[in-house]
Amino acid sequence: MNRREFLKKGLEGVVIGSILLIYNCSKNPVNYNDNTIRTVEDLAKYSYDIVEGEVIKVEQKWDDEHRMIYTYATVQVDLSYKNNIEQKEIIIKHMGGHLEGFTTWAPGQPEYKLDEDVIIFLKKDGDYYNTVGWDRGKFNIRTIKGKKILCRYVIPGPDYMTTEEPRRDSYNYIEFIKVLLALLAK
Repeated sequence: MNRREFLKKGLEGVVIGSILLIYNCSKNPVNYNDNTIRTVEDLAKYSYDIVEGEVIKVEQKWDDEHRMIYTYATVQVDLSYKNNIEQKEIIIKHMGGHLEGFTTWAPGQPEYKLDEDVIIFLKKDGDYYNTVGWDRGKFNIRTIKGKKILCRYVIPGPDYMTTEEPRRDSYNYIEFIKVLLALLAK
């Protein structure tokens, strides 16, 4: 592939990704937009289910037209908080990824990494699930100084994995679960 073809293919991917993003936001059947979800109450209200588990597989694939890369994260479900998903493993699909030297990315899409423990607010999308509220609907579970905490955003790089101080956007795991269960009981 020459430089012109490479640039053309990349531009096509950006345009198609933008169109898919707009289409995805406009077709939502429960009358909400993932961009407007800001609170845990919103996340709980608009999610099909809320699960806790471990990411056991992450892979990227091209769409059928070979224009957009999607990431598929397989999560082993340990707990289901809302609709009690019976599957032991679910697959979360989202736009973006890196494959064959190409990268596509949609702002706000969550990033899933192998072996991370997570709490995820989910919506059903055919055979797959999506994360409600995009990256706001995914929480990483960490243990720092003997206490379980939830971190909403992952900072890439070695410092994130080795830090022993809770981040300012972290939540106490037990308190978070209490709040979540109270919201679901309403």
